[in-house]
Amino acid sequence: MTNTVSQVDPDKIHLIGLRLLGANYESSEEFLKNPVLPARTNVKIGQNTGLNLEKNLFVVKMEIILRGLHNDDSEVGLTARYLIEFAFTVDNLKELVQIQGDTSTIDSRLAATVLGIAYSTARGIVVERTQGTFFNGAILPVINPVSLVNATPEPQDTSATTEKT
Repeated sequence: MTNTVSQVDPDKIHLIGLRLLGANYESSEEFLKNPVLPARTNVKIGQNTGLNLEKNLFVVKMEIILRGLHNDDSEVGLTARYLIEFAFTVDNLKELVQIQGDTSTIDSRLAATVLGIAYSTARGIVVERTQGTFFNGAILPVINPVSLVNATPEPQDTSATTEKT
């Protein structure tokens, strides 16, 4: 990702669709025998982006993994995984992407802005979808969206856990 001359204008970024591609909960045998609500939740996030310059399309696939933890940080045996795809149009996308051969480089400010929008939206989806589960409305941590720019497609530890209050 790089910085180019064009400006990132939020008014030119439009979320045109999102799809929940996957959502599942896993419980270990130990958890099922003795269900204990997690005291904390470990969060891992991965993302992958794609572009279609002819359609001004910027697509983000974000995977979020939640693991329930005891107070001592040992795992409870409860995991939730979400895979969400976000589709954005960016009116001036061609101005914010540099192409060299087969490689496209996205302006880092645009990437951070779009990933921030996607992550904020995912936070709402996750809290809603975990209501009524053993995660009891897990709230994903607030993070700096710049940290997502260089995140790998495989979910990485955000070094953040959320505690139940």
